[in-house]
Amino acid sequence: EPTINAKTKVIANYAFNSCTSLTAVDLVSGITSVGNYAFYYCTSLKTFKMSETVETITPSSALNYCNALETITVDSANTKFAAVNNVIYGKDANGVVTTLHLAANLAGEVEVPKTVTSIAANAFSNKTGVTKVTFLHDGTVNVTFGANTFLNAKSIQEITLPAGTKEIANSMFSGCTALESIYVPKDSQYFRSVGGVLYDLAKTIIYCFPQAKDPTGFKLPDTLITIEAYAFEGFKGAEVILPESLEKIGDNAFRGCYKLVEVINLSELNIE
Repeated sequence: EPTINAKTKVIANYAFNSCTSLTAVDLVSGITSVGNYAFYYCTSLKTFKMSETVETITPSSALNYCNALETITVDSANTKFAAVNNVIYGKDANGVVTTLHLAANLAGEVEVPKTVTSIAANAFSNKTGVTKVTFLHDGTVNVTFGANTFLNAKSIQEITLPAGTKEIANSMFSGCTALESIYVPKDSQYFRSVGGVLYDLAKTIIYCFPQAKDPTGFKLPDTLITIEAYAFEGFKGAEVILPESLEKIGDNAFRGCYKLVEVINLSELNIE
């Protein structure tokens, strides 16, 4: 664990980047700011502590690829941040947690408080110990998601999105090789889940066919217009039937589909 001078107030960008032997960080009282990528790729880091004086940090950047991180604590007197069950949250002016910044590589289920309205980019990326994420929100709350929210979270099996979610972020589920189902509450006005597969409400867009599902084949609905980027990444079936209504296929929509033998194309799209 490094010894930080008591007079230090700022940890600069990239200060401890790729210090792979670093196992613990204690941001002692007096430190007010931590730069981007300050602890990036500290692959042995297990414990991270923040004092009451830390006001500025982007945890999903500063601690990205710290895949051994198990314990996160924040001093209860800190007015900007809080740690709940080893997850870093940002607080509003009233002290209410509103932003989920970063989860430690903790095992099991994460329940996101209903006051949270924003999930930072990379918040769960590369977290191999998280198996389930559930949002405890009602249908009136719109929760926004940053890019790569669950990128390469290879142990997540189930995600239940908030009913008020209006947009799906770029590469949100890419690399989730254990993902079996994405659920959406029935009162959602924007999305629906059919057999764990994520669509928009009208089933004109498919966002994700979870990689751990193992069908013999899959026929897309006749209402479908768009296959989003990475939607069928890692698809394990041998056959996909594209409907006549299809107009657009996103980038890398069928990346890593090594078992796919036949695509039956009923649309006018040229997919060769």
